Amino acid sequence: MRKKVILMWSLFAAMTFSACTENEDAPETENVEFSIELDFSGSAGTRAASTNAIPVTSWDIIDKIQFFLYDKTTGVVKFSAVETPTAGNFNEGNPPALSPKKKYVYTSVPAGTYKLVAVASTTAKPLTNITPFGATNDAAWDKFNVLDKNISSLYMTHKAIVDGDNDPVWPAFMDNTEFVDPATAMIPYQEPAEIFLGTTLNDADVVVTGNQMNSAAITLTREVSLMRVRIDVKSNANVAFAGTGADASSVLIRHLPEKMNIGAGTAGGVNSVYNATTLKAVQFITEGINTFKTADPVVNAGYGADASKLKIVDANFKLWRDIIVFPNSDRAAQAVTAGGNAIGNRKYLITVTGKAKAGHTLADGTPAVVGSTVYWTGIIDDKFLPNQIREVNISLNTGGYEEPPVTEFGDLTIVVNEPTPWDNNIVTSIVEM
Repeated sequence: MRKKVILMWSLFAAMTFSACTENEDAPETENVEFSIELDFSGSAGTRAASTNAIPVTSWDIIDKIQFFLYDKTTGVVKFSAVETPTAGNFNEGNPPALSPKKKYVYTSVPAGTYKLVAVASTTAKPLTNITPFGATNDAAWDKFNVLDKNISSLYMTHKAIVDGDNDPVWPAFMDNTEFVDPATAMIPYQEPAEIFLGTTLNDADVVVTGNQMNSAAITLTREVSLMRVRIDVKSNANVAFAGTGADASSVLIRHLPEKMNIGAGTAGGVNSVYNATTLKAVQFITEGINTFKTADPVVNAGYGADASKLKIVDANFKLWRDIIVFPNSDRAAQAVTAGGNAIGNRKYLITVTGKAKAGHTLADGTPAVVGSTVYWTGIIDDKFLPNQIREVNISLNTGGYEEPPVTEFGDLTIVVNEPTPWDNNIVTSIVEM
């Protein structure tokens, strides 16, 4: 006899499920129907930064979402589904198309008491930008290869930039630096996915039985941070960061949290107790002349339609780049010192580079070789929390160096202002280099 159970979802800030999915492993006597309802909600807060451009969160930016039902006692995944927003149906509303919610239906879910968690990403920075561990052969997760896995074994980490032989790939201008020196070799990683995680309210159990309709609501929340790097280069007019000849322009961020778990409650996200910091990992952002942007975002280009809320560039800070990072502090703020800063090995170490033009003088007073790469390095003391934007204002007050400083923590200090929720707020950090 076919029995039915309803499962309802509400999403926070941008994610969606679609299509009906069957789990062939579910017992035939426990066929169930899940109705999944997705929704967005916003955050409120106080902006303390000089910029006001905030990336848009909407159904249009969502790439995929996957949800997991895992046994409350054993942690073993018993059901999963992978969806895309285009396949979902708008639910409720008058007319229905005006509702922000989407609804999906699933069958053949085994009876039991579960924890429910969802993982989602955006089209601009999808889950292909990370490495999901715990799947068969470490391939991308799907609705089958996560079954019977313990939820603790399913986590995400940065994806290395490597060649066919699994050797790190650095651009030519990084040769002869500490990053590629065998004695201190670093590993380059690409910018991670913009990850969202969702669980039930107060991590409530999901009980699936055959004699009643069961429902559960999920709030999907962004689990990454956004580092808005802005650079004041007025003291370094003879260095190219953007435009013709700036092919060595880059951003490197070190001291990356090792992984992001996907469990419900405090088991999910970056957890400072269970996740070490990868000191030899470098999040490497390099696009040559396109590394830094030189103008404010334009209307309807990912930052909204209100032209008055697209301000990033000003008279001093004329170069900028928004970079997704794993937060260096978890929900419980366990990776924070008593003073509110990140602990030592969780403080991001940031390096920016440009290309020397004729007449440039390095920090030690020597003339730079025309066309050579110039490096500036500093520490960001402050904590970055999930779903927050931090504006990092970097002033390049020295002439920089021929290569990154060999010290683990660099030679500069970066001060960051209070964080703000992604949807409405931005905070400022000040870095003198």
